[in-house]
Amino acid sequence: MMYWAPLLHFYQPPLQLHSVLKKVCDESYLPLIEVFRQYPTAKATVDICGVLTEMLWEHCHNDVIEGLVEVAQNGQIEFTGSAKCHAILPLVPESEMHRQIARNHATNRHFFGDLFDPVGFFPPEMAYSKDIVDPLVQSRHEWVILDGEACPMPWPTDVIHQIRREAGDISVVFRDTILSNKISFQQLDPRDFLNDLRRIGQGKENAYVVTAMDAETFGHHIKNWERLFLANVYAAISPAVQPSPPKAATKPEKSIA
Repeated sequence: MMYWAPLLHFYQPPLQLHSVLKKVCDESYLPLIEVFRQYPTAKATVDICGVLTEMLWEHCHNDVIEGLVEVAQNGQIEFTGSAKCHAILPLVPESEMHRQIARNHATNRHFFGDLFDPVGFFPPEMAYSKDIVDPLVQSRHEWVILDGEACPMPWPTDVIHQIRREAGDISVVFRDTILSNKISFQQLDPRDFLNDLRRIGQGKENAYVVTAMDAETFGHHIKNWERLFLANVYAAISPAVQPSPPKAATKPEKSIA
């Protein structure tokens, strides 16, 4: 069985112009929500920094917040934790890591309620150092996504590795950087993408691919890309019943630090 796990990262800087934020909402965020409404079996993981959630409310874009609530209630998206102000965590003191993680959780919990109950974590820019692990474990996150370039071995597609620390273990998944970048730069169409997934899964009983990119890729960076790519991929896979993804391996091939 081949599993595809898409992650969408929603973020705008806190001093973003009202006109630009409106343009992003109109071109990307709202059309993405419409894609999920159109394809009720479509699923994704969503990271939205708390600073953006606040901005959406302050700039009267409650329709985006309400739309995310709707698709989350339908079981189509799950949220990750992150740093509220998009802080690059390895570059700040540990006390600030804890504060950023806690404030992000409190802000998104305020707007999304119990629907915001993340077990995964998206470090801004997927920046990693071993120093961020303990704050993630202590804030009860169970997995973290990192860029494929950070993987010290060939990208795993049939095992989920774990980082082992004294404070506890955390599973780590790596995004497929090549496929993610090809999507982000419009270098493949839905048919090519699905063929790549089949190729990666060939000969494996179970395999998975994680793609992760800015939500603004769809519609804002690339006009109509939410329909031309994402909706067409969901349309191609929607007739099939999608089982639950594989759980993290209890004995991974190798622990990484």
